[in-house]
Order: sequence, then structure tokens, then C-alpha cells
Amino acid sequence: MLLVFCDGTGEDGLISSNGDGKAAKNDQYATNIFRLSRAVNLKKKLPDGSEVDQIIYYTAGVGSESDFRGVSLTEGAAMKSFGMAVASKIRDVYAFIAQNHAPGDEICIFGFSRGAYTARKVAGLINRIGLLRRDQFGSFYSIWASLITGKNPPPYPKEPVPIRCVGVWDTVGSVYEGLGTVMDALCIKDQTLTPNIELALHAVSLQENRQKFLPTLWAPGPEGLCPNQVLKQHWFPGAHSNVGGGYQRSELADLPLIWMAGEICDFISLDLDFIQKNLQRFPNAGWGQSQPNNSYTESGVAVRFVVGCANRLDGGILTHDSVLHSSIEVAPTKLKEPTGMITLEHIKKKFGPAWKPKYAPLNAFEERCKTAWGKPLTAEKRTSHKGPAFENINDLFDGIWVDEPENAQEAPGHVETKPEASAGPTTLVADIAGDAKGSQIRKVL
Repeated sequence: MLLVFCDGTGEDGLISSNGDGKAAKNDQYATNIFRLSRAVNLKKKLPDGSEVDQIIYYTAGVGSESDFRGVSLTEGAAMKSFGMAVASKIRDVYAFIAQNHAPGDEICIFGFSRGAYTARKVAGLINRIGLLRRDQFGSFYSIWASLITGKNPPPYPKEPVPIRCVGVWDTVGSVYEGLGTVMDALCIKDQTLTPNIELALHAVSLQENRQKFLPTLWAPGPEGLCPNQVLKQHWFPGAHSNVGGGYQRSELADLPLIWMAGEICDFISLDLDFIQKNLQRFPNAGWGQSQPNNSYTESGVAVRFVVGCANRLDGGILTHDSVLHSSIEVAPTKLKEPTGMITLEHIKKKFGPAWKPKYAPLNAFEERCKTAWGKPLTAEKRTSHKGPAFENINDLFDGIWVDEPENAQEAPGHVETKPEASAGPTTLVADIAGDAKGSQIRKVL
């Protein structure tokens, strides 16, 4: 099984903090992409008792390039907002899958923000041209160029390559090249769910309010969903990085991480105890009740001018039949920073008194984590699970709940925000960066 994880704009989990401030970038905290990638077991046991490898490939987000000391090589927060260089990420991910895929391998691709755009575009590219053999890669760019221009494009593959799952957090729809917006790049429709995707999962942010970060929702093709194809597109409380992760505190980001893990754990071998152990310690509110961040007001003045302000209700993206995560039912309606933000009350007012919210039922892992929300782990739970290896002894205490907060600032009621200079809120849960589970690569690329 091949599992690819495409991180969001400016995000690189390998230089993120492990909770004690020891990071190349002090505002860099692990996203749900990085957290989920580190929870994948290296082997998956099949019903007949045999095992298969789970090959993990993590790629940092566009605009995350840095030197040996982790200093960013991408100038300007506003430049990162445009998502330039996403095409190279698409080519890299496609090449990894094509060169490492063996007959019978399942393919799963995950992404956040423009990494979600990458994941979906790669799935579409595989649907369009299949997986090239090694002896065909000399023609890759000519095929790529023909898709862009529409001149002499290749035929569709005789047998489509199935994608077992594409799971994404808050797909950003605006991708730019120069001064122009790239729409339907490679002549692959951005919004259309391609028929080769068996399970499509999309966690969408309810309260993101930057115009340049409006989401690209999935829609079935003209003939509807294919037989046995499943699409789950659920709206979660919070801003863009409250859903995909990237803030220091992760009460809201934990919810879509738990949902995603619960949806895929039947066919991907995950360390669910590891995920649960690394949820936010001492949450500042009850399950689903934390205040969202305000992405727009947290951006610098110059960045606000570039990205603009727009909510997802007035633009018609959120509709009367959208499926909501049940945490929205208990989410706060009085916000500490309401500029450009919407709540459940705004939705009710928009759609009228006859409108009834459509809430998705919680999966089994969500129910388990909701029941344990904010409760300290028992001594048995802390010691019985064989956790990951750590780089130093202090990491052993990261991510493990104890009876009392370690300091008053972590007590309930404390809300962490990021520096204004950050382009977009970018959350780590303790100890995830210290996990020694590594990626496996079947061939040298």
C-alpha cells in the first residue's frame, strides 16, 4: 500500500516544534497531515495472516523551502498565499506513486490546503493518463504539456488505476501562476470527483474568512457517483488551520483528525492509541466548544489587503443541504473575534426557520475520543501501550495527560494565537515531531 501525505502552504512537519519550543520556526506546529502520517503502522495484517508494507511518503507544502537551519527561503507571507510551485509538487507525488507502485498495491493520498489541491490533482492525473512505466518517463513532460495546451492529448488508459482513498482537509481553490488564476489545470476539473477514487473524504472549514482561501468542494460527475463510490464532505468548526492543523493549540484541529482516522482505520493500519495520546492536553473547553481563530484579523495588514475577506455562506459555498459535523451544534455562537466570521446562528438566519441542520453521525473512533475528551489517561493506559521511540528522555513526557496542568497558561480558558506576521495560521500536538517512525521507499527515485 502506498500512502502519500501532502502538507499545506508553508508547512514542513520536519522542522515543526515538539511542544517545548525547540523548532527551526517558532510558529511551525504539526498539521493533521504530519500527525496522521506518523500514526501509520509500517505493516498491515491481512485476513489470511500475511502482512503487506505500508509505504509512507510525506511532502512538505509549497513555500516551505528552508536552509539547513530551517530559515525560510520563500520571501513574503503574501507570496505564499498564491500557492506558486504547486505544479512541481504534483509532478513529484505522481512520480513517487508511478515509480513505486507494484501490482496489487492500494493507493491512498491525503492533503491539506494546497496540499489537498495537490492530492486531488494527482488522483485526477492518474485517472487521466494512468501510471507511466519507468521506460515511459522520458515522455512525461510532453504528456504534461499536451494536457495543458489540449493539443494531441494522450488517450485515457484502457484500464483505470483505482485510488482507494483521497482524504483532504479544506482544499484551497485559488492557485496562481504569475498574475493569473489557474483553473482546471491539466484540463482536469478541479471540482469533479474523478471516477477512479473509491472513497473521497473532505473536512471543510466553516469559519475560514480569507477570500483567497475559499474552498474547492467536490461534486460528482455529470452521471453522479459511480457504483460503490463514496463521498463524505463534512463541515467542521473553525478557521482553515483549525481544521487542517497548524496552531499551537489543537482542540478544534483534533476533531477532523479523529474523524479522518476513524473513517480510514478499517483499511489502513493506524496506531489509534498514538493519535488519541497526542490530542490536546487540558483542552480549554468542552468537546467542540473551543473558540475558533480568525485567520483574516490574525494576518498582517499587507497580507489582509492581498487575501481579502469573505465567508463561506455569503458566497454560496455552504448550502442548505451541506452536511455538518455534529460539533457545530455545540460550537460557540458568541465569538471573541467575530470579524468576517459566521456561526450556526448565521446559517439558521440565512436559510430560514424551516431549515434543519444535517449532522453526520460520529464514527466509532470519534465516539471513543469524545467520551475521553479532556480526561487524564489512566496509569494503565499510559504504560500499557507500546509507543514510538523518542530522541531524548524529555520527549517521553510530551503528549501524556497528567492530573494537573504543568503551568497555569495551559489551564482551561487559555487561547493561543499566532504572531501577526504569519501568512496563514499554521498546530502541533506534543511529541508528534519526536516520533521515530520513518518513511519507507521501495525504490530510489
